[in-house]
Amino acid sequence: MFSRNAARIERLFDQMKLKGISERSVRRLQTAYTSCAVIYEFDSQQVDMLSSLQGPDKQVVLGGDGRCDNPGYSAKYGRISKKLETRAKKKDTGDIRPWIKSIVNHTYWVAASSGEDQNVKIQNWTSISNHIINKHVRESDVFPQCIYGELEEQRAWLKQGSRSHKLKVIESKFLLNDLEKLSKVHQTYGLKVYHSLVNQYAPKITYFFPYAMKARIYIAALHYNENGNRQQAVTKAGILKWKKSYPKATKGEQCVVKPQKFQATYDYVGALLKRTFDRRNNLSSIKEALEDFNVVYQRLPPLTASNPQYVRRN
Repeated sequence: MFSRNAARIERLFDQMKLKGISERSVRRLQTAYTSCAVIYEFDSQQVDMLSSLQGPDKQVVLGGDGRCDNPGYSAKYGRISKKLETRAKKKDTGDIRPWIKSIVNHTYWVAASSGEDQNVKIQNWTSISNHIINKHVRESDVFPQCIYGELEEQRAWLKQGSRSHKLKVIESKFLLNDLEKLSKVHQTYGLKVYHSLVNQYAPKITYFFPYAMKARIYIAALHYNENGNRQQAVTKAGILKWKKSYPKATKGEQCVVKPQKFQATYDYVGALLKRTFDRRNNLSSIKEALEDFNVVYQRLPPLTASNPQYVRRN
């Protein structure tokens, strides 16, 4: 499935005076043999997966990322960090800037530590208003004081009652309603990882015919299904492994420590190769293989772009 690099390889072979097949031949062979192998393998694994999820004791959670985003990046109410950055640019509220990262990180802590009790989520979240003014004890049955010990680090504490302290961003009624729906159990991070994986196999800047696009999306799904639940790696002594990461969102300025997962596996590649070879043995003629491909492709769900097109009137 590397036809987008076939032209480069062909030019390289020309420079090295090596014989090779043309880019057109690569596409024809992929269409006749590889694409169908991908479709058959995906269908087979999909049937097995759906069967394993059936039964009275099975629970399936369906997730989408349209309105269910990571904490601090709500699609409905906008970014918390973006709103705080806007406030930080103003002269009378510029001292909120050193606290932006801590406030955004606080949303993750609220999601991870509050369970499913909505009142606990709100109490834990609003505690940040006291923390940023160096006040760590308050009248609350749910969250009476900060849970950490004595702070050794000197922070740029805000002045109680200042414009920055009274910002409505933190205790906005719209944000509070949104925070009640935070969940540590059901997150869309896995879906975002899958979308990123699809972009690797089918880059948006490259055009693919519909059948090639379907095959590439199926390969991305096969890879994700095999590696999406990898566990954190450990040393020989049984100690968990961690790694440093520099997220693009911070432009590489901030380092984040993440769990180091076990190496990815590619068992699905062996299954695809076997299906490809079997198809080549059973359909030795490329003409016969292409005719069979047309039959297979017709039974696939249609793309959105295949809907009827309306002619624009002058």
